[in-house]
Amino acid sequence: MREAFRIAHIETMDVFRLNRSDNMGMRYQAPALMICHGIDQEAFDFMKWHATAGSDSHYDWGNMDLPFLNLRGENVPEPDLHSLKQSASVADKLPQELLDNCREDLVSNAVAGHSDLLQEVRDGVDISPRTKDVEGQVDTLFKAVTEANSFFWPAMIEPGGHLHALPAAYSSGSVDEMQISLQANYAAWEEKSPEAIAWIGERIGKRVRGGGGSVAICCSQCGVVDAVTNDTAS
Repeated sequence: MREAFRIAHIETMDVFRLNRSDNMGMRYQAPALMICHGIDQEAFDFMKWHATAGSDSHYDWGNMDLPFLNLRGENVPEPDLHSLKQSASVADKLPQELLDNCREDLVSNAVAGHSDLLQEVRDGVDISPRTKDVEGQVDTLFKAVTEANSFFWPAMIEPGGHLHALPAAYSSGSVDEMQISLQANYAAWEEKSPEAIAWIGERIGKRVRGGGGSVAICCSQCGVVDAVTNDTAS
């Protein structure tokens, strides 16, 4: 499946090179594909560019000389800070090279790529303030998504038929909008952050369904994966 995500990512980036203005809306699919492919840092850089330069009403999409998707290594706050903190407790028992390799496996490349953070962990610096900042940002994000579309978080817990729905159009805050977003992003959540789905369930008071044979879905519109989740309530 990883190879399928890699190929889908390459094809998607080719679409942007052919048409920067992205009339097909592939920019809404790309971040989840990147996360499924294990390149979280690139996903964050991509989203930040579209949220900054890409949101400028004066940006000339037809001018090929303008910078395009040119952000690299932007500072992304990561919940993986908890894993880094936990790994510090074994620092005095392992060779440094092995410890560094373990830490890089524990966290996404969005964290592993920031040597200053890794150095703080090696030096025993308390990263709790960083973690608290991340938790605050996660809470803000949760509330923002709830306000934008109240159907999204409940569907993330119990996706069911939403994963293979085929809405013809959508309006802001509608079930149709939720279905399109869910289909584009669910696989990245299920594969990379199942704990985050459980956390959301706690926040909205819904238990995450278990059992059944859960198969990840990513970008069903692109035909990458077209299986659905067959979970039943436990």
